Amino acid sequence: MLREFLLSADIEVLLPHPDRARATNSEPGLTLIDTFVLTPAISVCIVKDSRGEIFSLPLIQDDETFRRAVVGDGAAQALLNVGEFEPSSRFSLRLWRSQPLVDERALGVDQTEESIIIGELAIAKWFSRINPSANSSLPRIDALEKAKFSSMPSPWLALEWREPETDIPMLVAYVSDYQQNTRDGWEWAVEELENYLDGKKSLDSSTEFAAEIAGLISGMHSAFYSASHRRAEHRDVEVWLREFSGTLDLALSSTPGDIGTRFGEFESRIRNWVAGLDISNLPELTLIHGDLHVGQILRSETGSYSIIDFDGNPVEHNSSTLSLEPLAKDLAGLLQSLDHVGRVVAKRRDDKFQQEISQWINQTQEKFQNSYTFDITKGDEDPFAQRDLLLLFQFQQEFREFLYAKHHLPQWMYVPDAALPALIERI
Repeated sequence: MLREFLLSADIEVLLPHPDRARATNSEPGLTLIDTFVLTPAISVCIVKDSRGEIFSLPLIQDDETFRRAVVGDGAAQALLNVGEFEPSSRFSLRLWRSQPLVDERALGVDQTEESIIIGELAIAKWFSRINPSANSSLPRIDALEKAKFSSMPSPWLALEWREPETDIPMLVAYVSDYQQNTRDGWEWAVEELENYLDGKKSLDSSTEFAAEIAGLISGMHSAFYSASHRRAEHRDVEVWLREFSGTLDLALSSTPGDIGTRFGEFESRIRNWVAGLDISNLPELTLIHGDLHVGQILRSETGSYSIIDFDGNPVEHNSSTLSLEPLAKDLAGLLQSLDHVGRVVAKRRDDKFQQEISQWINQTQEKFQNSYTFDITKGDEDPFAQRDLLLLFQFQQEFREFLYAKHHLPQWMYVPDAALPALIERI
């Protein structure tokens, strides 16, 4: 019955957030590859669409049909009761902690995938588009655990599935501690800026957090570096430049209307700048967070910080996210997100306080840079000293913001549109 249902099913309807703009470009009809029964009514199904892309779907039988399991159906809490698998199963479980819980509720923040809070103690994240890069969070978490990095949610379990042809594990679901009484940076950092504009805080006090999170990120990078690192080679630079050009091409072709026109007016200037780059001072490569922005940094009611979501960039779906990368990629993402906080507030304030917002952005970025202490080899090889490489990744981050807005959150399009000119002024 399930197999017959999938033969005519539309993958868009079965993915999380079916109301969002997305580009699967696949025809209706899914092939069932594997299944794991969570409860008599709920199964985790591995399916392939008409283009050969593999998806993981928690499906529930509802009367005589099937649908995606949603909050309250019990799929997430059933993960906490998963037992041992048969040796022949392509599913496997990595278990750090086991505790049955009841009650589910939605996380209630914007995400590409779907996260569900269980019993107010744990949070489960379902991964829909599974591929070799989808297990990239686990090596990062292992490295942080080994280094006793405590400023992150403790893991509970990871459900993986191995693709038959490659035997590569792909992450299907991940459960970790739920950080109660915390807010992410899209709330608390925005509040800091608004407090400054409203006269409740000074410029210095409203930007002090940047120094604190710089220390946190330094510790994370130190743990990653301890786990694995190597010196970059010239072929790595060639890959970065190709990826930059490809991301620019895709973003330009995907950005519509007046915003796309404004973006296009910068194209020749960007390409001329990149063509003249000489990245001969090769950086060290290591594990990185992969999608570092203020939204990944939680702040508690007592003012302590923690880092979440080590899954990599939601607009990158390739095995490169498993490789070692320059720390400048993480730093670029964080720096641009500080800029984006300003763009969010500017829109809320009808583009008033432009000078004050620019001052705030500049000071948070400067404080972050001055307080980042993890220095691999000193001197010119410090990530911030490699100005051109850092700026390259800052530009690329904005290109990805256009793509994220196009495919996941159209109302975000104004942010890279407003942020890009500030980077253009630097080339």
